[in-house]
Amino acid sequence: VGDLNNDNRMDMAIVLQSKDSLETLYFFEYAGEMKVNECINKRYKRRILFILFKDSLTDTFDLIEQSNTIILCHENSKSEDPFKEIKIDNNLLKILYGHYSINNSYQYFFKYKNGEFILARAYWHLGASNVRQTHNFDFETKIWLKTVSDLKTGIIYEEGSKDLNNIPIQTLKTFERPFSLLLGEYINL
Repeated sequence: VGDLNNDNRMDMAIVLQSKDSLETLYFFEYAGEMKVNECINKRYKRRILFILFKDSLTDTFDLIEQSNTIILCHENSKSEDPFKEIKIDNNLLKILYGHYSINNSYQYFFKYKNGEFILARAYWHLGASNVRQTHNFDFETKIWLKTVSDLKTGIIYEEGSKDLNNIPIQTLKTFERPFSLLLGEYINL
């Protein structure tokens, strides 16, 4: 609960999970072309994100946005659930994913602008035993900053920034699912 559209009213973001497991067919993409070389059938409980704005006249909530893909499902019972939390803070919708057993987390920040929820910022933290990498993606200023911390020595250095001008604006409707946006070699956001 929090204000998403700067009208000083409490809006809501709700994640619902299906009671029953549903079947999904996965196709794998190779070399930029859709080839049905590999196809896997999986069953898992789906999660849906609903965003509701408070209507001051009726004192009710109106459904503004729905995403059936942005909230990852817990597909493998032998691994940690990647979805950690969703919250509204400073007029931003924050979605947090992580695998704490390997010190890896992703955060997505969506901002309501011109009737859409745009991906404003994202963070990727990757920690190893002695080194931690942090990637800060600011899609409003179009800057990608990478920092590396050596936990043994305490030294922090920036590896420089990259330009994100070639990345089109992503919205809750166009951003298919986490880790689907290719930003660079080996970097999927």
